[in-house]
Amino acid sequence: MLRIAKLGVRDYLIKPFKEELVIERVGRVIDLKPKGQGPAKVKRFDDPLNILVVDDKPAIVEQIRNGLKDTPWTISGKSQSGETIDFCNQAVPDIILLSLTLPENQGFNLFTLLRGNPKTKSVPIFGMCVKTAADEQAKAQQIGFNTIVTKPIDLEDLKSKVSRALNLDTSYKYFQQRDGVLLLNLPANFGPSVANEVTLHLRPQLSDAVDAGLDKVIMDFSAVKTADISLIKLGLEVMGLCGELSLKNRIIGSEAVTRECKNYEETKDWRFMSSFQEAVAALN
Repeated sequence: MLRIAKLGVRDYLIKPFKEELVIERVGRVIDLKPKGQGPAKVKRFDDPLNILVVDDKPAIVEQIRNGLKDTPWTISGKSQSGETIDFCNQAVPDIILLSLTLPENQGFNLFTLLRGNPKTKSVPIFGMCVKTAADEQAKAQQIGFNTIVTKPIDLEDLKSKVSRALNLDTSYKYFQQRDGVLLLNLPANFGPSVANEVTLHLRPQLSDAVDAGLDKVIMDFSAVKTADISLIKLGLEVMGLCGELSLKNRIIGSEAVTRECKNYEETKDWRFMSSFQEAVAALN
Protein backbone atom coordinates (compact mmCIF):
# COMPACT_ATOMS: atom_id res chain seq x y z
CA MET A 1 0.00 0.00 0.00
CA LEU A 2 1.25 3.54 -0.76
CA ARG A 3 0.34 6.74 1.01
CA ILE A 4 1.20 9.92 -0.84
CA ALA A 5 1.14 13.36 0.80
CA LYS A 6 2.38 16.87 0.11
CA LEU A 7 5.14 18.67 2.07
CA GLY A 8 7.62 21.41 1.40
CA VAL A 9 9.27 21.99 -2.04
CA ARG A 10 11.84 19.33 -2.95
CA ASP A 11 11.37 17.53 0.38
CA TYR A 12 11.36 13.76 0.20
CA LEU A 13 10.86 11.45 3.15
CA ILE A 14 10.70 7.71 2.72
CA LYS A 15 10.30 5.72 5.92
CA PRO A 16 8.97 2.33 6.90
CA PHE A 17 5.76 2.14 8.87
CA LYS A 18 5.09 -1.45 9.79
CA GLU A 19 4.45 -3.06 6.35
CA GLU A 20 3.61 0.21 4.65
CA LEU A 21 5.75 2.71 2.81
CA VAL A 22 5.02 6.36 3.41
CA ILE A 23 6.19 8.66 0.64
CA GLU A 24 5.97 12.36 1.25
CA ARG A 25 6.74 14.83 -1.49
CA VAL A 26 5.97 18.45 -2.21
CA GLY A 27 4.63 20.10 -5.22
CA ARG A 28 2.37 17.44 -6.69
CA VAL A 29 0.89 14.02 -6.13
CA ILE A 30 1.82 11.40 -8.70
CA ASP A 31 -0.89 9.10 -9.97
CA LEU A 32 0.28 5.50 -9.69
CA LYS A 33 -0.86 2.97 -12.28
CA PRO A 34 -1.73 -0.54 -11.14
CA LYS A 35 0.91 -3.11 -11.99
CA GLY A 36 0.47 -4.51 -15.49
CA GLN A 37 -1.70 -1.65 -16.73
CA GLY A 38 -0.47 -0.82 -20.22
CA PRO A 39 -1.20 2.09 -22.55
CA ALA A 40 -4.77 2.71 -23.68
CA LYS A 41 -5.80 0.87 -26.85
CA VAL A 42 -5.86 3.11 -29.90
CA LYS A 43 -9.37 3.40 -31.33
CA ARG A 44 -10.00 2.62 -34.97
CA PHE A 45 -12.37 4.39 -37.32
CA ASP A 46 -14.59 1.30 -37.37
CA ASP A 47 -14.89 1.07 -33.58
CA PRO A 48 -18.27 2.04 -32.06
CA LEU A 49 -18.58 5.71 -31.08
CA ASN A 50 -21.33 7.71 -29.42
CA ILE A 51 -21.99 11.06 -31.10
CA LEU A 52 -24.38 13.59 -29.60
CA VAL A 53 -25.98 16.15 -31.93
CA VAL A 54 -27.50 19.18 -30.18
CA ASP A 55 -29.76 21.03 -32.60
CA ASP A 56 -33.34 22.25 -32.43
CA LYS A 57 -33.90 21.19 -36.03
CA PRO A 58 -34.70 17.43 -36.18
CA ALA A 59 -33.81 17.32 -39.89
CA ILE A 60 -30.15 18.04 -39.05
CA VAL A 61 -30.00 15.13 -36.61
CA GLU A 62 -31.54 12.82 -39.22
CA GLN A 63 -29.20 14.07 -41.92
CA ILE A 64 -26.18 13.22 -39.77
CA ARG A 65 -27.64 9.88 -38.70
CA ASN A 66 -28.33 8.88 -42.32
CA GLY A 67 -24.99 10.19 -43.51
CA LEU A 68 -23.07 8.14 -40.94
CA LYS A 69 -25.12 4.95 -41.23
CA ASP A 70 -22.18 3.24 -42.96
CA THR A 71 -20.25 3.49 -39.68
CA PRO A 72 -20.85 1.65 -36.38
CA TRP A 73 -21.38 5.01 -34.68
CA THR A 74 -24.51 5.75 -32.62
CA ILE A 75 -26.08 9.17 -33.20
CA SER A 76 -28.24 10.71 -30.45
CA GLY A 77 -30.10 14.00 -30.76
CA LYS A 78 -31.06 16.64 -28.20
CA SER A 79 -32.57 20.09 -28.71
CA GLN A 80 -32.17 21.88 -25.36
CA SER A 81 -29.47 22.59 -22.78
CA GLY A 82 -31.08 20.85 -19.82
CA GLU A 83 -31.65 17.52 -21.56
CA THR A 84 -28.16 17.70 -23.05
CA ILE A 85 -26.56 18.04 -19.60
CA ASP A 86 -28.71 15.20 -18.24
CA PHE A 87 -27.77 12.97 -21.18
CA CYS A 88 -24.04 13.66 -20.76
CA ASN A 89 -24.14 12.98 -17.03
CA GLN A 90 -25.65 9.56 -17.69
CA ALA A 91 -23.53 8.56 -20.72
CA VAL A 92 -20.58 10.71 -21.78
CA PRO A 93 -20.45 10.95 -25.61
CA ASP A 94 -17.23 10.65 -27.62
CA ILE A 95 -18.05 13.76 -29.70
CA ILE A 96 -20.60 16.57 -29.33
CA LEU A 97 -21.94 18.47 -32.36
CA LEU A 98 -23.45 21.66 -31.00
CA SER A 99 -25.53 24.15 -33.00
CA LEU A 100 -24.30 27.73 -32.66
CA THR A 101 -27.76 29.07 -33.54
CA LEU A 102 -29.85 27.64 -30.71
CA PRO A 103 -32.37 30.21 -29.36
CA GLU A 104 -31.28 32.72 -26.70
CA ASN A 105 -27.56 32.05 -27.18
CA GLN A 106 -27.98 28.52 -25.76
CA GLY A 107 -25.22 27.09 -27.94
CA PHE A 108 -22.45 29.22 -26.45
CA ASN A 109 -23.84 29.02 -22.91
CA LEU A 110 -24.11 25.25 -23.19
CA PHE A 111 -20.50 25.05 -24.40
CA THR A 112 -19.40 26.84 -21.20
CA LEU A 113 -21.46 24.44 -19.05
CA LEU A 114 -20.04 21.38 -20.82
CA ARG A 115 -16.46 22.61 -20.44
CA GLY A 116 -17.09 23.23 -16.73
CA ASN A 117 -18.50 19.73 -16.19
CA PRO A 118 -15.78 17.25 -15.10
CA LYS A 119 -17.43 14.53 -17.20
CA THR A 120 -17.40 16.49 -20.46
CA LYS A 121 -14.54 18.97 -20.01
CA SER A 122 -12.29 17.03 -22.42
CA VAL A 123 -14.94 15.82 -24.91
CA PRO A 124 -14.33 17.35 -28.38
CA ILE A 125 -17.11 19.81 -29.23
CA PHE A 126 -17.80 20.85 -32.84
CA GLY A 127 -19.76 24.01 -33.54
CA MET A 128 -22.41 23.79 -36.29
CA CYS A 129 -23.66 26.72 -38.37
CA VAL A 130 -24.26 27.80 -41.95
CA LYS A 131 -21.21 28.68 -44.06
CA THR A 132 -22.05 32.39 -44.13
CA ALA A 133 -22.33 32.77 -40.32
CA ALA A 134 -18.88 34.33 -40.00
CA ASP A 135 -19.50 36.01 -36.62
CA GLU A 136 -20.66 32.79 -34.96
CA GLN A 137 -17.71 30.87 -36.38
CA ALA A 138 -15.20 33.45 -35.17
CA LYS A 139 -16.74 33.52 -31.68
CA ALA A 140 -16.77 29.70 -31.49
CA GLN A 141 -13.11 29.48 -32.44
CA GLN A 142 -12.23 32.19 -29.96
CA ILE A 143 -13.85 30.50 -26.95
CA GLY A 144 -12.40 27.07 -27.73
CA PHE A 145 -14.66 24.89 -29.89
CA ASN A 146 -12.52 22.12 -31.40
CA THR A 147 -13.63 22.82 -34.95
CA ILE A 148 -16.53 24.12 -37.04
CA VAL A 149 -18.92 22.01 -39.15
CA THR A 150 -20.76 24.10 -41.72
CA LYS A 151 -24.21 23.46 -43.15
CA PRO A 152 -25.03 21.90 -45.55
CA ILE A 153 -22.90 19.26 -43.88
CA ASP A 154 -20.19 17.51 -45.87
CA LEU A 155 -20.40 14.03 -44.31
CA GLU A 156 -16.98 12.89 -45.56
CA ASP A 157 -15.42 16.02 -44.08
CA LEU A 158 -17.28 15.37 -40.82
CA LYS A 159 -15.89 11.82 -40.66
CA SER A 160 -12.40 13.20 -41.22
CA LYS A 161 -12.84 15.77 -38.44
CA VAL A 162 -14.10 13.11 -36.03
CA SER A 163 -11.09 10.94 -36.90
CA ARG A 164 -8.65 13.78 -36.24
CA ALA A 165 -10.32 14.91 -33.02
CA LEU A 166 -10.25 11.40 -31.54
CA ASN A 167 -6.99 10.37 -33.22
CA LEU A 168 -8.74 7.37 -34.76
CA ASP A 169 -6.64 4.89 -36.71
CA THR A 170 -7.83 4.95 -40.32
CA SER A 171 -4.72 3.41 -41.90
CA TYR A 172 -6.36 0.00 -42.36
CA LYS A 173 -8.75 1.58 -44.91
CA TYR A 174 -5.89 2.36 -47.27
CA PHE A 175 -2.87 0.20 -46.44
CA GLN A 176 -2.40 -3.56 -46.33
CA GLN A 177 0.48 -5.96 -46.68
CA ARG A 178 -0.27 -8.47 -49.44
CA ASP A 179 1.91 -11.03 -51.22
CA GLY A 180 5.11 -9.47 -49.94
CA VAL A 181 4.29 -5.86 -50.90
CA LEU A 182 2.70 -2.87 -49.17
CA LEU A 183 -0.49 -2.00 -51.06
CA LEU A 184 -1.88 1.55 -50.95
CA ASN A 185 -5.48 1.36 -52.16
CA LEU A 186 -7.30 4.63 -52.85
CA PRO A 187 -11.14 4.65 -52.80
CA ALA A 188 -13.49 5.97 -55.47
CA ASN A 189 -14.39 8.96 -53.26
CA PHE A 190 -10.75 10.07 -53.18
CA GLY A 191 -10.37 13.81 -52.57
CA PRO A 192 -8.45 16.28 -50.39
CA SER A 193 -9.78 14.87 -47.08
CA VAL A 194 -8.80 11.29 -48.03
CA ALA A 195 -5.43 12.54 -49.29
CA ASN A 196 -4.82 14.19 -45.92
CA GLU A 197 -5.70 10.96 -44.09
CA VAL A 198 -3.39 8.87 -46.28
CA THR A 199 -0.56 11.40 -45.91
CA LEU A 200 -0.93 11.26 -42.13
CA HIS A 201 -0.24 7.51 -42.14
CA LEU A 202 2.16 7.39 -45.07
CA ARG A 203 5.59 7.59 -43.44
CA PRO A 204 4.72 5.28 -40.48
CA GLN A 205 3.23 2.67 -42.85
CA LEU A 206 6.24 2.70 -45.20
CA SER A 207 8.65 2.57 -42.26
CA ASP A 208 6.75 -0.38 -40.75
CA ALA A 209 6.88 -2.14 -44.13
CA VAL A 210 10.66 -1.75 -44.28
CA ASP A 211 10.96 -2.93 -40.69
CA ALA A 212 8.88 -6.02 -41.60
CA GLY A 213 11.27 -6.86 -44.45
CA LEU A 214 9.18 -5.57 -47.37
CA ASP A 215 10.88 -3.67 -50.18
CA LYS A 216 8.00 -3.06 -52.63
CA VAL A 217 5.03 -0.66 -52.72
CA ILE A 218 2.07 -0.74 -55.09
CA MET A 219 -0.25 2.26 -55.39
CA ASP A 220 -3.70 1.23 -56.63
CA PHE A 221 -5.39 4.27 -58.20
CA SER A 222 -7.75 2.19 -60.36
CA ALA A 223 -10.92 3.27 -58.50
CA VAL A 224 -10.08 6.99 -58.71
CA LYS A 225 -12.04 8.80 -61.41
CA THR A 226 -9.75 11.74 -62.19
CA ALA A 227 -6.11 12.76 -61.75
CA ASP A 228 -6.56 15.99 -59.80
CA ILE A 229 -3.89 17.89 -57.90
CA SER A 230 -4.52 15.89 -54.70
CA LEU A 231 -3.78 12.60 -56.47
CA ILE A 232 -0.67 13.94 -58.19
CA LYS A 233 0.74 15.42 -54.98
CA LEU A 234 0.10 12.17 -53.11
CA GLY A 235 1.70 10.07 -55.85
CA LEU A 236 4.80 12.28 -55.87
CA GLU A 237 5.02 12.12 -52.08
CA VAL A 238 4.79 8.31 -52.06
CA MET A 239 7.50 8.07 -54.72
CA GLY A 240 9.71 10.47 -52.81
CA LEU A 241 9.42 8.44 -49.61
CA CYS A 242 9.97 5.20 -51.53
CA GLY A 243 13.20 6.66 -52.90
CA GLU A 244 14.22 7.75 -49.42
CA LEU A 245 13.59 4.25 -48.00
CA SER A 246 14.89 2.33 -51.06
CA LEU A 247 11.48 0.86 -51.83
CA LYS A 248 10.57 -0.18 -55.37
CA ASN A 249 7.12 0.99 -56.48
CA ARG A 250 4.51 0.67 -59.21
CA ILE A 251 1.11 2.28 -59.89
CA ILE A 252 -2.16 0.66 -60.96
CA GLY A 253 -4.43 3.13 -62.76
CA SER A 254 -7.63 3.35 -64.75
CA GLU A 255 -7.55 4.37 -68.42
CA ALA A 256 -8.89 7.83 -67.54
CA VAL A 257 -6.24 8.52 -64.88
CA THR A 258 -3.48 7.10 -67.09
CA ARG A 259 -4.56 9.35 -69.97
CA GLU A 260 -4.83 12.47 -67.81
CA CYS A 261 -1.43 11.96 -66.19
CA LYS A 262 0.25 12.05 -69.60
CA ASN A 263 -0.86 15.69 -69.90
CA TYR A 264 1.19 16.91 -66.93
CA GLU A 265 4.93 17.46 -66.86
CA GLU A 266 5.27 15.93 -63.37
CA THR A 267 3.40 12.73 -64.25
CA LYS A 268 3.93 12.21 -67.97
CA ASP A 269 6.56 9.53 -67.31
CA TRP A 270 4.53 7.58 -64.77
CA ARG A 271 4.18 3.97 -65.86
CA PHE A 272 0.78 2.50 -65.03
CA MET A 273 -0.04 -1.17 -64.57
CA SER A 274 -3.48 -2.59 -65.33
CA SER A 275 -3.70 -5.05 -62.41
CA PHE A 276 -2.12 -6.04 -59.11
CA GLN A 277 -0.63 -9.16 -60.66
CA GLU A 278 1.00 -7.13 -63.44
CA ALA A 279 2.41 -4.68 -60.89
CA VAL A 280 3.87 -7.50 -58.77
CA ALA A 281 5.44 -9.08 -61.85
CA ALA A 282 7.01 -5.75 -62.84
CA LEU A 283 8.54 -5.40 -59.38
CA ASN A 284 10.08 -8.87 -59.32
